[in-house]
Amino acid sequence: MTENTYYKPRLLIGNQEITLGMSGSITFPGGNQTNSLKCSITDPDFQNARLFNEEVKFYLNYGSDDGVPLFRGFIKTVSPSDTKTEITAIDGRTFINSKNSKMIELTDHENY
Repeated sequence: MTENTYYKPRLLIGNQEITLGMSGSITFPGGNQTNSLKCSITDPDFQNARLFNEEVKFYLNYGSDDGVPLFRGFIKTVSPSDTKTEITAIDGRTFINSKNSKMIELTDHENY
């Protein structure tokens, strides 16, 4: 996720764009497993920010005619340190197939 002359990657957390140093990777495992993004941010403003469950969007070429993010998910782990903040985001399927998902009870009265 380094900036190059051929593309202009952008990372947005909530509605805030990360402008200072970032590096990371995106994993697309396939087989109906959740996609994940791991990122390291060197901006000191993020060390004390509330990031858990914030929406993350990663655009490979933000500003082009293609307005679709390459990755969209929600932050599940945050590890701040003196020099950087590391985050891990998982796509939206984490809300339906993880330990933190809500249980659904179907009855004769509530079955929608």
